[in-house]
Amino acid sequence: YEYMFKYIIIGDLSVGKSCLHLRFTDQKFRPVYDVTSGAEFGSRKIWIDGRPIKLQ
Repeated sequence: YEYMFKYIIIGDLSVGKSCLHLRFTDQKFRPVYDVTSGAEFGSRKIWIDGRPIKLQ
């Protein structure tokens, strides 16, 4: 990767942070999700102007 960026999703309880994270990293959506305890991690590779970028 030429660049790596880190991102964080924050918000109130039960607003869909884990669903948003799963949708972004795995391109899946689960309408029902168990309560998350702690942190979740994931990454996704995207291309911008022909350059590989890692979002983590």
